[in-house]
Amino acid sequence: KLLAVLCLACCLAAGGSSNEGRVGRGGGGGRPGEDSASAAGDMDGFLGGLSREDRLKDPLVQRIKVSREDEEQCSRDMDCDDWCKERSREGCICRCKGFLEDAVYGCKAENMVCQEPPYPFWGGSFNMTAKTFKSKCKKHPIMLVAFTARSCRHCVDFEPAYKWATPQLDELGIPLARVDVDVEKDFSRDMGISTMPAVKVVENCKDKGLYKGYHSPSAFVSYANKLLANTVTTLTSVEEVQDFSIKHNVSVISFFSKADGYEDEEEEFREAAESLRFSNNVYFATVKAKAISSHFEGEKWFKKAPAIVVFRNFDLHDRDLDSVVVTELADMSVQEWISKRTVRLVDEVTGTNFAYYESLRIPMLLLFVNKTADNSAVLKDFKAVARFYQGKVSFGYLDGRLHATRKIALGLTDDLLPAMAFNTLTGALYPFPSWKKLDQRNIKEHVEGFLTGRLQPSQASATDEEVKAAQQQAEKDGAVGLIEITRKNFNQICMDEFFDVMVLFYSASAQVTRDFWPYWKKTVERFRALKIDTLKIGRYDLSRNQLPDSLELDSLPSIVMFPARDKSPPHKMFHGKAKVRPIMLWAQEVASIKFEFPNDTPHLDDEQRKAYLVQIKERDERV
Repeated sequence: KLLAVLCLACCLAAGGSSNEGRVGRGGGGGRPGEDSASAAGDMDGFLGGLSREDRLKDPLVQRIKVSREDEEQCSRDMDCDDWCKERSREGCICRCKGFLEDAVYGCKAENMVCQEPPYPFWGGSFNMTAKTFKSKCKKHPIMLVAFTARSCRHCVDFEPAYKWATPQLDELGIPLARVDVDVEKDFSRDMGISTMPAVKVVENCKDKGLYKGYHSPSAFVSYANKLLANTVTTLTSVEEVQDFSIKHNVSVISFFSKADGYEDEEEEFREAAESLRFSNNVYFATVKAKAISSHFEGEKWFKKAPAIVVFRNFDLHDRDLDSVVVTELADMSVQEWISKRTVRLVDEVTGTNFAYYESLRIPMLLLFVNKTADNSAVLKDFKAVARFYQGKVSFGYLDGRLHATRKIALGLTDDLLPAMAFNTLTGALYPFPSWKKLDQRNIKEHVEGFLTGRLQPSQASATDEEVKAAQQQAEKDGAVGLIEITRKNFNQICMDEFFDVMVLFYSASAQVTRDFWPYWKKTVERFRALKIDTLKIGRYDLSRNQLPDSLELDSLPSIVMFPARDKSPPHKMFHGKAKVRPIMLWAQEVASIKFEFPNDTPHLDDEQRKAYLVQIKERDERV
């Protein structure tokens, strides 16, 4: 499945706190400023008249608000543990100062402080279930439907965005409905939800697909206004053409005169606009007055009418365009021509442009870079090769540190950046060798080898010898009973409906995995000692096995539970602290086959518990 391992539509990182010291944090949603019209970051202008003072009066903001004198600076969630305990708060996280007030998703490290996360299902117009879906969608012709869950720790990060967007969306007549995926699992699956948080667009009770923009108040409101506006705007002056051409990320303008006699082509243009109506960053307009078209005939980009021009305005330093005289389209349809030009030749792959790459149905070459370094040389070579193979292969780049999981899933298992690999229709792995120099010649050779079939894919699953060696090493380390799961045996083990199966997804080549191994080993030991036989525990090495088709991960290492009676996505992900007790308590909570622990310290054996109780008693006596 094209781009299945990327899952960029809803798994792009929101920024904010570091993943260090946690399992499963990261990925999802987005940040404000996706459209040139809203890039100024004037958040109050998109909040339905809510001032900062009004937002601070919200009871839930008051509950979790941190006073200035009580602020504690942090750089990772672990820094907040003591602060959290001292104030009797729950599951504190390291966040931007203004996050709870304004739904800000990115800030400098020195501006991050400890906070309690927002309350689940805080924002939204109303809750919705499978039973109430029809009545709600009949009442509201267009709805945005947010799918989240109380068990999804990362989902609460976006509650302020849902909260602040709701009044303005209600005012526009496009409500934001909320669905609890934990409760409405079947309904969510029927709606095609595989990751969270996710927002679907529903029009006249029909699913119009996934909203692929950023989860921010400004983005939601901008998108709602787009849905309410005419699919194609008619421009009636030179000034309107000039303004429209630079107003959006992608502005598509057709120049048709009534006297031209190209009614069929004009209808094709409208059909193309309708097909991209639910795209959050592509806007369409048309010019019908011959006098306006004539004004632009001296421009390099405008030969003559009838013509179509695509203006790409991704940022102030990257504006370009494509134009075509309609009569010169030859065998290509208007819709196909427009679709191929709504993103850059080489672009950063985001939730915004994901749909375009998916629709091409061709292999994609992904370049992972360190965005804090100078990548101009490698991007120059990358673009040169992209021009040569345009139409056969699509080209994009990602932040290699932010998307380490995607990088590993494509067969790039070391920490070197830049790195490159194919994302294919078949799921086969074609990583660029790390020992080769990433220059124009070698990139072209890699692409040519792939297209001609000379390049052989990497193995999709660990060999029997590798599995046996890993099993022996695990037992030697004390993790007796740990199951080595591969792509080959994944379904047989994880989809077994007679057992709950808890799996650690990791990369053996990553240092963070080596740091976490003692905790996972201890978890295996404790469950074995407690003789909880209904729970199988395994591990899945992504440096030797391709990511399973049904699974999408936010970060590595990740712990996933496949409950006995709930094997379908979205799967249960652990988002707590990477320590033995939180993992064991989480497993007890989400497992289908319920079990009990003998006490509140299941991570301790009898001797350790006795020592622990002595310490508690001595501490209390000192107090």
